[in-house]
Amino acid sequence: MAGLAAAKKKGRIGGRKPKLSPQDIKEINALVKSPEITVKEIAARFKVSRPTIYRHITPDSNTD
Repeated sequence: MAGLAAAKKKGRIGGRKPKLSPQDIKEINALVKSPEITVKEIAARFKVSRPTIYRHITPDSNTD
């Protein structure tokens, strides 16, 4: 526990780093609007799962 306390004093936080950057999320939202590419293909391009893509799609990015 001392190591965690020391890290916290240095301003470090725990947890996994996000797989997708904010720029990636913007690109995903743009790609979702395109009828030429599927969510499965977008997920493969970014090396994440389909649920991860759906989790990051904003409400104004319509998949229909």
